[in-house]
Amino acid sequence: MKFFIVYMEKDICQTNTENIADGLIAKLSQELNRPVSQNIAELSRLAVKGLGHGGDSLFFDISEPYAYELMGWIKKDNSKFAESFKKHVAGKDVIDLGCGCYTGFNSLLRCDMEYLQKACKELGAKRYIGVDLYPGDIKARTKNLDGFEEVYVKDEILSFLAKLPDPTESSRGKMFFLSAIEPCYDFESERMGNSEIEFFGEEKERVKRAIEYMRNFYDELSRATKKSDAVLFLPSRARAMHALDCDYQMPKRGFKYENLFFVKE
Repeated sequence: MKFFIVYMEKDICQTNTENIADGLIAKLSQELNRPVSQNIAELSRLAVKGLGHGGDSLFFDISEPYAYELMGWIKKDNSKFAESFKKHVAGKDVIDLGCGCYTGFNSLLRCDMEYLQKACKELGAKRYIGVDLYPGDIKARTKNLDGFEEVYVKDEILSFLAKLPDPTESSRGKMFFLSAIEPCYDFESERMGNSEIEFFGEEKERVKRAIEYMRNFYDELSRATKKSDAVLFLPSRARAMHALDCDYQMPKRGFKYENLFFVKE
């Protein structure tokens, strides 16, 4: 009888956890109610098609991000970055574009690698939203931790941004986080990365579409944010010493640079 009660309590607990996850996922789905234009839908489709190591990739491979050092930076004494991070996270939705998933062998690293979620909870964020094409089991990962909601959604990042409603004065603030997601193509030119290689013919047309993707990406970031919302780009180690597109494009869209953050004015 004792074992039966224990198993019954486990089943009830699991059911309650699943119900909570279902509710949080459904609530987020209802919020993502803005129609996506045909052009953005097509650009998102191209981005999905180009993922991986193929020649059609719109982005550099995502490797060696600085983000795993985030907790150390935040806890560092007298750190201006730590002060800014706390200010831009508290009471807001933190949206992790390209959150990734730790499965299989990488699941061994999961407890140490969910640095952003831990930081958000500790510093008073209301909700963490992880967005990725391959986020793993979103139902299993979604949870409510003492009022801090951790929700995951399977979507391409531009498509997700386009679905976010226009912010209002009363809507909750946001902080967007991107780690080591960098376009292969310069925004203002038709050159790959920081190289001097020019493209012609069909390749040139594809590069134009990649640039169009990034233009829409920055435009949607701007549209989905209001005054005091923030965006944090963390580069990969390979790109840390180079100027990124965001350094040029975010100020054009009403953001000011502040301790690694771009803050909407």
